Amino acid sequence: MSVSKEHSVSIGRTELKYRLNEDKYIVTYINRVHTEELYSTIDTIFNVIFPYYNSRKLEYSNVCGANAEYICDNLKIDGLTLGKIIITDWVIRNKNHLDIIRGVYGPIIFTIGASYHALAYVELTIEKITYYIAIETTICTPYKLQFYIGSSKEDFETIIHTRYQCSDFKITFDCNKSWTDIAYPSMHGGKKSKRKMKNKKRRHTRKILNKTGNRPSHR
Repeated sequence: MSVSKEHSVSIGRTELKYRLNEDKYIVTYINRVHTEELYSTIDTIFNVIFPYYNSRKLEYSNVCGANAEYICDNLKIDGLTLGKIIITDWVIRNKNHLDIIRGVYGPIIFTIGASYHALAYVELTIEKITYYIAIETTICTPYKLQFYIGSSKEDFETIIHTRYQCSDFKITFDCNKSWTDIAYPSMHGGKKSKRKMKNKKRRHTRKILNKTGNRPSHR
């Protein structure tokens, strides 16, 4: 594995650092506490994931949810905890920030500002340090994959907020959970929530009947 020297880019008040492995992938981080074992694992992840594009199991198109789900289900490497990230809460667009992001990470297209965007997610512990890793698998030009690594939850959140210009994101380890259930859990509570709403409506109706003695009219 051959990674370039360290580069940096400032987006707003945040400085992101990054290294390139030729045109294969870019690795972005804030505090560099990375080890050779971590970079070796990133290289292994790339070598497992990239052939999926040749077999059309992954695609470079607007299929972020399907890509993240497939990797979550099928990336079989010892020591990895797999999940996926759903982003729906975007900040107000800043043209200068977006131009800087394009300059390092390539075209944005539907990765920022769409109804949602999904990333593959990996947790990995090396020498008692847990690394939080997001993988961009849809619009990666001029690279084949993009990795975003935090050596703390705080760093990881800052990286994702900055790179994807979002105010919040959700992580799930349920590979097959739909993006709406992840992003809006209170709106998708299933049968239990629906039953609670029905019971509440019935109680409200009974309350009206007790007060008036008449059945309420509906418009």
